Amino acid sequence: MTGGLLIKLAPYRTEGPNGYLLRLAEANRLEYSDLPDLGVTYDADALLRSHLLPERGLDPALLAWVQNIATLRQKTSRVWNMRYSRFCPLCLTEEPSWRAEWELCFYDACTQHGVWMVDRCSSCHEPVSWRRSQVVRCGCGADLRAEPSHPAPDEVTQLSQVLSRKLTGHGAIDMPEPLLDLNVDQTQRLIRYLGMHLDPAGVSKSLKLSNVGRMEVSWPVTSVAAAILSGWPAAFHVRFSEIQERSGGKKVGLPKLFQRAYSYLYKGLKEPAFDAVRYAFEQWLVENWRGGLALRNRRLAGQLLHRVHWIPANVAAERLGVRVARIRRLVSEGVIDGHESFSSTGRRFLLIRKEQVDELTHADLSEVDLTTAMEYLGLGKVRMRELLRLLFPSAYRPLSEYGFPPWRISRQDVERYLAIGEGLPVLAIPEESQVSLFHVLKYWAWSENEIVDLIEAVRDGEIELEGLLDGAVGLARWIFDSQSLKIWRQRRNPELSNWLSVPQVAKLLGLKQEAAYWLVRNEFIPAERLRTLRGCGARVSRAEFERFKESYVFATEIAEALKTTSRKVSALLSEQGIVPASGQGLEKCGKIFYARSKTLMVFLETLNVSLPSASFAAIGSASR
Repeated sequence: MTGGLLIKLAPYRTEGPNGYLLRLAEANRLEYSDLPDLGVTYDADALLRSHLLPERGLDPALLAWVQNIATLRQKTSRVWNMRYSRFCPLCLTEEPSWRAEWELCFYDACTQHGVWMVDRCSSCHEPVSWRRSQVVRCGCGADLRAEPSHPAPDEVTQLSQVLSRKLTGHGAIDMPEPLLDLNVDQTQRLIRYLGMHLDPAGVSKSLKLSNVGRMEVSWPVTSVAAAILSGWPAAFHVRFSEIQERSGGKKVGLPKLFQRAYSYLYKGLKEPAFDAVRYAFEQWLVENWRGGLALRNRRLAGQLLHRVHWIPANVAAERLGVRVARIRRLVSEGVIDGHESFSSTGRRFLLIRKEQVDELTHADLSEVDLTTAMEYLGLGKVRMRELLRLLFPSAYRPLSEYGFPPWRISRQDVERYLAIGEGLPVLAIPEESQVSLFHVLKYWAWSENEIVDLIEAVRDGEIELEGLLDGAVGLARWIFDSQSLKIWRQRRNPELSNWLSVPQVAKLLGLKQEAAYWLVRNEFIPAERLRTLRGCGARVSRAEFERFKESYVFATEIAEALKTTSRKVSALLSEQGIVPASGQGLEKCGKIFYARSKTLMVFLETLNVSLPSASFAAIGSASR
């Protein structure tokens, strides 16, 4: 019954259903909620009966518009923002009517003015309701046309234009590929999916949003979705890569890692209209997925499983006819790209770029260069060059017209050395009775022949390893029993028992190594250089060491006998005209020492000071 409507107004061709009913109620001085009681609803037949539409045939375009909007409201009510009212203040100023697209969910920006839509009154700070009495005024009486407007991002404006186009059929037809075949409802579902599940912090969220009609709820979703769609498909791929990186190297499958971002793609967006979205995801899988793909996965196209660019290390090893350990070394060398992840139980999973495996040459698999061998074996450049032909007789330089090509070393020979000691305990700090090869190489000043003989002795089982040093690499990790190592060396070279390294001299004298090297450099303790290269070490004979002990005495030794400090000893001796052989000041050597002159010894006798013995036997027992 419509007898109560004194003023009969027809809808505009661009007007939304709620906006029209509010305008009709305002014209008749009624409340919006009064219209259903009068039989007025937004339905073509109801409006024709109420004489609110021209008779059929008079304005077919308007009738078609109303029928289309009414059908969409009836069949897919979820696309409409039924609870809250949003608007563009600039559009309202130009024409006081409510656009149909304003009533859609996720229509967050005005396509005409490029500003954010408004849904809250700045006067009363309340959401603008459909239950107000005037189209252009809030329930508090404030003029909505006076609301401030703020620029919206271009991509959000373009997304709103897509929604408008889907609803009205007007406007630009240029839109991102995944939106081409979608209707309004499907477009909004895609916006929800992109804006919620492809936010790295929201992969586990449900697509159900409370108060989705509010701008404060919808704009974060549309902003993420618009950014992805505007950069399609690269931005879409980047989002999945970001989620994958957040796994922190843990071994997880597609469903567990991506959660609803993966499952909803095949369950919630399963219509053919979303094929472009699924294709873009599968394209990302082929290029970037670093996890396994099961052949039983019926969601993914069969040919996809054979097009993936990352394959497990064991598959790569099988293709190349090598061990997985060699694949791992190729990755560490940078010859091929690899990504390692760990399961919750600690299992390691290594994935390899398939096309790089196919491109590997025989030389890549069977040989390494000098630098790579150095890194694997834990040897320095000088030491490696000395040991190269001794450890690897088959090493060679390939013929070349251009200078000196790099050395080529058998990878199998390198791996044979690296395999020694596998399964032994890894020690962070060796025991006092133990020593690592790293320490021997750095401090014990062994010759290259001695090092090679030691490595071969370990290889042949003549001397046993006790563990591997944590933090070191290659051969330098080997840990020996220190006494057994010294005995092995003395048996190999009996004359070595009469020689000391400079670090050993420092230890026996109770000095820092810098002080011992100072004594050697200044020839207080003459030493024999092992090689002419700088920094390659020296050795001190026991006889020279004993001569130094018999010829000099440290101020600390005198101070200990007098039960005083070395500073007071220096002052006391200075008063007697006795100067230190080390020079004036601790900086000269790190410790003050004096020549055992007759003057010094007589003076010490007057003080009843007896110096400790410096016999060879005592020194020798200390070194052992």
